[in-house]
Amino acid sequence: MQTEHSAFVTHTTEPSALRKEIRVAALGAVFDQFDLNHSGFISRPEFWQMCMARRARGDHGEWTREENDNLLKKLDTNGDGAVSREEFFRFFEGKPLHHPDGNVRWL
Repeated sequence: MQTEHSAFVTHTTEPSALRKEIRVAALGAVFDQFDLNHSGFISRPEFWQMCMARRARGDHGEWTREENDNLLKKLDTNGDGAVSREEFFRFFEGKPLHHPDGNVRWL
């Protein structure tokens, strides 16, 4: 197994089962934060509200409704207007997760 290190990223080319479990738990926690009414789906208003809250904390600069809608369309692969847990997980598969400390984590 090969591991690459940098100041912000540690990436292992062969993720272990434990790393996958940690990633699933982390993505599940983020999904649950966005799913404000606990319906099992993230609606457009929920997505907007949570993205705006993240921006208010200083995360990633300004955010527009157009950017919000474009990202929501990428997440909502079946086009029903809401993001399921499965769509959410599929979208983030293989992408780095941003940790609250500002560092990027590959899980």
